Amino acid sequence: MKNEMSGQMYGTDSVKQSFSKETYELWYPYLSSLDESDWYLESADMGWYLKTPFYVCSNFESDNHKDMKRYVSTAQHKMNEYHRIVCNKDSDINSIYTAICFVEKWKRETYLLRYLQTFNIERFGDDEVWELISDIWSNNEFPCESYVARTAWKKIFKIRPRPKSLVSHLPDVMTVYRGGHPEGFAWTSSKKTAEQFHQRNSLWSFEDDQNFLCQRTITRDEVAFTDGSDLDVDYCENEIVLFPHTDWSKNIILKDNYYQR
Repeated sequence: MKNEMSGQMYGTDSVKQSFSKETYELWYPYLSSLDESDWYLESADMGWYLKTPFYVCSNFESDNHKDMKRYVSTAQHKMNEYHRIVCNKDSDINSIYTAICFVEKWKRETYLLRYLQTFNIERFGDDEVWELISDIWSNNEFPCESYVARTAWKKIFKIRPRPKSLVSHLPDVMTVYRGGHPEGFAWTSSKKTAEQFHQRNSLWSFEDDQNFLCQRTITRDEVAFTDGSDLDVDYCENEIVLFPHTDWSKNIILKDNYYQR
């Protein structure tokens, strides 16, 4: 399928119709093994940009087929290793973490959710499952950048009860801050850190209605996990990840997107 309006292509049929036979035959074994909804091609200044769960390629159709073969081989190897580990009923939680890290960051929470929902995880305790969840979250720079990602994380957070030990070091009630969209999950106990994220977002490509400096009073029960930083130290991110809220009226907007790009 080809979307002329967005400059995007989906599915192996569109690759067959739009690219050379050599390119199609090179990529087909890998692409055909993926769900079509998991990958796409997007038009870019330098050619077609391929985005898949196990490889991202900025120049999909290159004259250098030796390089292309290496790219395909890398993608297939990562995919095979992922499936080898997650399908092994004896894999421990650290091996599962390694497997999911074979997935590119833009699709990682999707594969984490699929693993937790599809495979038998009864051998893992709540502590181990939440260790996996928090480690994958921390490994992604923008874990909630898209609506699809936020939806996946909402489901992931409901897979198992959150161990109390993850938040036992927090006070009963505390004030947290966020630089970004008010409905984001990642907050901080450091106002300075939130201000830095707010400024950074303003200088990047965030829309004006997506970036605010926010404040919220929370209870310990609202917290999914933290990055383990000392809350009294102001030079760390002091990340505090909240369970998704349905009531955002408690948010106080301290500043809108006032920084000049």
